[in-house]
Amino acid sequence: MRSFAFTVATILSTLALSQADGGFYTACDPSTFSYQRNYTGRLGFSVTLHGWLSGECEAADGTYTNSTVDLSSCIMNNDANLSWKANGSFVNTCQCDIASLPQLCCTCDTATNAEKSGVCIDLNDQVASMGGQLGCPNVSS
Repeated sequence: MRSFAFTVATILSTLALSQADGGFYTACDPSTFSYQRNYTGRLGFSVTLHGWLSGECEAADGTYTNSTVDLSSCIMNNDANLSWKANGSFVNTCQCDIASLPQLCCTCDTATNAEKSGVCIDLNDQVASMGGQLGCPNVSS
C-alpha cells in the first residue's frame, strides 16, 4: 500500500510540474477566455500597458476559478516576431486577439515602424494553470 501511495504522489507531482511548463488550455475552460489591452498609471505621467488574458481554470479542489495573467510580463515583440521573455512588453507595439486560442495573433510594429499582421504565438507553450491560477513561471529574462 505504501508503494501505491508513493506512486500516486509521484504521478500527481509530475502532472503538476508539467502544467507549470505550459498547457493551460487543457486545465481551463476555453469558452470563458477574454483578452484585454489597457493601461495603468496617469496619462502624461508614467503609463504601463498590459495585455490581460482572463478565464476560468480548474483549481486543486475541482472547482473553476477566474484567473488573469498579464501577457506583457511574458512575451516580447522583436521586429514583428513574438517570443517568450520576462517583462517583454509586447503590448507597446502589438494589437492582438485570441480568436484562435490557444494562439495569440497580433498585428505588430517592425523595426522600421511598418505593421505586420498574422504574427502569432502559441500561449499553450508557456502559459500554465497552477492550481487554477494563470501564469508563465518558466519564462526567463
